[in-house]
Amino acid sequence: MNALPHIRPVIPVKKANPFDDPEWAFDLKYDGYRGVLYSHSTGACTLLSKSGKRLPFPDLERRLAKCLNGAEVVLDGEVCSFDEENRPVFSDLQARKGNIAYVAFDILRLEGKDLCEMPLRDRKRILGVFAQKKLECMRVAFSVESHGVDFFEIATKLDLEGIVAKRLDGPYSRRTRWYKILNPRYSQAKARQRLFAARRSL
Repeated sequence: MNALPHIRPVIPVKKANPFDDPEWAFDLKYDGYRGVLYSHSTGACTLLSKSGKRLPFPDLERRLAKCLNGAEVVLDGEVCSFDEENRPVFSDLQARKGNIAYVAFDILRLEGKDLCEMPLRDRKRILGVFAQKKLECMRVAFSVESHGVDFFEIATKLDLEGIVAKRLDGPYSRRTRWYKILNPRYSQAKARQRLFAARRSL
């Protein structure tokens, strides 16, 4: 069914400390499952993991398909479960609880046009325009430019996972380098580590 070209996600690498730079964007890091969303002109939607496997969220796929209504688009983002305070809770996502939603942070293809070679700043602008019409079924990742240090401090104070740094002039390709800067005091980190350790032991 996936007639759209498969796109390999850009995987961020760890960086210890936040930084300020006017040539960089800083996205909030949402704690969930990375998912590339393929919306087909047939009306179907599929969510694939960073390894290319189908994510187990058929209800979300159906909601997205109804909302997108045959728009041919490929988005990169995160599947998250939000609590009453609008915070991502990874354990709720595992249990399929809470408000499960798709958070888009990049747009890679739109109505037959490949956007991957465009600079990130242009892709973010296109995503913003596209998502304005689709806000009932998806969210757009919160992002700032230039001020990574202050943004990271805010994320830490709010007990969020961290931020992801991306060059504003960067394409979406294997040569692209993104940096994830993680909150060392993130309260959900230990539970997440135990969960994945248990899975590896099975």
